[in-house]
Amino acid sequence: MKKITIILCFLLIMVSKSFSATSFEFGIGSGFVFYGDEKTKDLISLVDDTNQIILSGSGSFLFSVAPSVKFALGVDSLFDAHWHGGNYIYLWDYCGFLGVRVYPGFAGLICGVNYCLGRRTDFYNFKNAEEDVNSTKFGNGFSFNLGYDFGFERKGWAPLISAGWRRMPRGGSSDNIISVSVKVSSK
Repeated sequence: MKKITIILCFLLIMVSKSFSATSFEFGIGSGFVFYGDEKTKDLISLVDDTNQIILSGSGSFLFSVAPSVKFALGVDSLFDAHWHGGNYIYLWDYCGFLGVRVYPGFAGLICGVNYCLGRRTDFYNFKNAEEDVNSTKFGNGFSFNLGYDFGFERKGWAPLISAGWRRMPRGGSSDNIISVSVKVSSK
């Protein structure tokens, strides 16, 4: 019984230490999507591209494992809206990710790699047709990020600029998402 108690105390101490080294990060931005599915490209071409907005958002928990290495657990989303008159198509891509962030030693420079699991849901309506909602199958892919942390090695909240590329294979096609965002991180 003593061994089990000692092991449980040790695990409790380790978990509390890891949560004390936890930081948060969230941000908004924009980007561009290269759709791999011909059907999606055809639907987008039915709407005049004069009205378009692309918004991205992300949030993550970061767990320090070393001064220059952090594990990341979070969500990432991109909303691509096209509309003209009564026609519209809204494409919402979302995923959860698990990854690693490394500070390679150049001030606040950050390099990251994430494993992503997600899908895309399309909402569209065209004149003389019913409104429809379709979702892709879940796919898994990777994202690669490069950023700069203006609060590197400081405590408190700090701004962060990040750019990334996420490749999301889904069945017979792959979407490539490029995004740039402004984030706020806590330390």
